[in-house]
Formats: sequence, C-alpha cells, structure tokens
Amino acid sequence: MSDATHDRPAATDPGASPERPAPGGALGTFLGMVIDRPEPGRATGTVTIGPDHHNPHGVAHGGVIYTVVDTAMGGAVMGRLEGQDRWCATIELSIRYLRPVIEGTVTAEATVRHLGKRVAHVAADVHDEQGRLVALATGSFALLP
Repeated sequence: MSDATHDRPAATDPGASPERPAPGGALGTFLGMVIDRPEPGRATGTVTIGPDHHNPHGVAHGGVIYTVVDTAMGGAVMGRLEGQDRWCATIELSIRYLRPVIEGTVTAEATVRHLGKRVAHVAADVHDEQGRLVALATGSFALLP
C-alpha cells in the first residue's frame, strides 16, 4: 500500500456513536468505506476504487467489493434491529461479479428481504459511477443474542 492509504477518510456512518461504532471498523477505515442507513432495512456502502484497491491484474480486488457489500448488508439488518439490544453476524454471502472496476466510486445498495426471529435475508446490487451493475449479492445474517 502507498502512503496515500493513510490519508483515506475513516469509515463513517451518520448514526455512529461511542455506543454504536461505525461499521467496518479498522478494515472499513483502511478501505475508505462510507456507510449510510437512509431507513431501517436499507443501507448503502461506498468506496472509491484506486490503485491501492487493485489485484495484480489492475482491477478492483473482489475482496474490496465483497467487504463493502457485507458491511452494507450488516448495516441494513442493524437498522431493523434498532432499539432491540441485538446484533447480527454474517452466516453466508454469495456474490456474482458482472464487470470489472478499475477506478471510481462503487456503491452497494443493500435491502433486508426477510427478517425472521433468528435469521435475516438480505440482497444487494453494486453499481459503478456510471450506474452500471457490477455485482449482485445475497446473504444470510444470524440475529443475536
């Protein structure tokens, strides 16, 4: 990683507080991820792709996209659990990469599709700056405790 990595903004969430830290933790900060929860059951995650996010082939590493999706999905679930003294953890996540991203901002839009007593099912679409669909994802999250 270049020295510019350290100049990236911290992972942010407008609803974060000392009692409820921003999602993504140190990894989100490292990637420059931003999470927004516009309404319960929905969340968006964004990251601006640059050379530090590339795999050896010069395109965004799939793990960067996956991390933004996973964090946005968790944020969407947490929005539905607000005030319940509960939290979530990823059980499984399936992602289909449709086109490469070389640079620019990617946005993952996650929506809770079903919230059960113990498991939430979430879907996400990932778009690039031009609005092109670059990945599709579905995931299941355990609702704890």
